[in-house]
Amino acid sequence: MEEVGSLFCEDCGICHKNEFAEHRNSIHGRAIKELGILATRCADCHGGHDIYHTFDTLSYVNFGNLPETCGKCHPGIASNGNIGPVHKITE
Repeated sequence: MEEVGSLFCEDCGICHKNEFAEHRNSIHGRAIKELGILATRCADCHGGHDIYHTFDTLSYVNFGNLPETCGKCHPGIASNGNIGPVHKITE
């Protein structure tokens, strides 16, 4: 079995079709298309084997944990109020 860090979003999309479609058209998904491996993948934000529902405070993507999770790549993001819908579709 592959390590989680080597999974691509397409792997997660096998079961999580709606989330994959949203992510593919989001700013992070578009970055993957344009930058490839340099962009964030599902496990980078959601975790690997320690995934919890978004509403669970243990989830990396629980709203209360987003400053720390997003801050890994976007230092200071919480201070300027830019944390919003992460899978937001961009045009």
